[in-house]
Amino acid sequence: MARSGFPPLVALIAALLGPACNHPARTITPVPGADPRNFSWAVDTISSPAGAVVMKSIWGSSTSDVYVVGHADPPGHAMYHYDGSRWQGVPLTVPEGGKITGVIGLAQVFGFISTDIVAVGAKAGLSLVIHFDGNSWSEMGVPAGGALNAVWGMYNGEMWAAGAPGTIYHYIGLAWQNEIFPDSVTFSSLSGIAEDNVYGLSTGRGPGGRDTAFHALWHWNGGVWSMADTLSHVAGRQDRFGTRSVWSLLAVVYTAGDGLYRKDQSAWDVLVPPSGSGLISAVGGTVNSALFAVGDGSAAYQVSPSDFFKYPAFTGPSVNYTGVWTNGREAFIVGSDGVKTYILRGK
Repeated sequence: MARSGFPPLVALIAALLGPACNHPARTITPVPGADPRNFSWAVDTISSPAGAVVMKSIWGSSTSDVYVVGHADPPGHAMYHYDGSRWQGVPLTVPEGGKITGVIGLAQVFGFISTDIVAVGAKAGLSLVIHFDGNSWSEMGVPAGGALNAVWGMYNGEMWAAGAPGTIYHYIGLAWQNEIFPDSVTFSSLSGIAEDNVYGLSTGRGPGGRDTAFHALWHWNGGVWSMADTLSHVAGRQDRFGTRSVWSLLAVVYTAGDGLYRKDQSAWDVLVPPSGSGLISAVGGTVNSALFAVGDGSAAYQVSPSDFFKYPAFTGPSVNYTGVWTNGREAFIVGSDGVKTYILRGK
């Protein structure tokens, strides 16, 4: 992203930030071998004596350059960075020594290279997009809208961000543009395969009125968004696809929720069946033959096209994993129990 695409910063507003502290890694039963199912795992924790630290999304350019984002209560660091040895709070806001004004919360981080990263969330309930240029994080100008939950891009001149009812933006060239979308739709996740092949997962009102159990998988074909699939969740009946997140790799589309699903032509294959003990929140990998999936109750899986392996619980049942990143040789998983953040590192 060129600097010329950034708007001037608004007036500086001080905000009190709570202190945060990092705890040393705790190694868990090392098992030798490069097979992901035999990874050795360590658990790092991030907490604050002032209150909760809840990080929920993760992305890295390498295993020594990893970011997690979320929020702290009372307001504190909304982002932490791992340099290969420890996690440190990233100075985003003015009181922290950064450039961004006000109190912020972040929902997702996504990058292209180490010097070109974006994160989305909210500031005072309104849309927030921030960008890292290799030196510092700065706020990007977006049209007025609600909190953002998701961001995805093919490259730094072609991105999408979406979230609160009717809020979806398209970044083309040097500016974020507001896309017209029904205010009955709330996006939870975005992912794509190409500029003209992007998917979004939403909840909201279905045909005929309000139905918060109505879920839709949307598809962008380069010119228009349309519904690619829909379902209304019914208790006791298995969903046809995952309703919590969508992710894609090498022309293959996955959805996570009450199980993990892979799109095959017009049908969905079940890779991890519903467990009854919680939803799957995220999936990630570098090849379709070896994926990681994570979810509620400290659930973590390694998934292949033919089977899956569930890791032993490395943290307590109150910890819900919400994000995963891997370079194929090592994996990072982030989750929280609502008070502390837990980050698993496997290799």
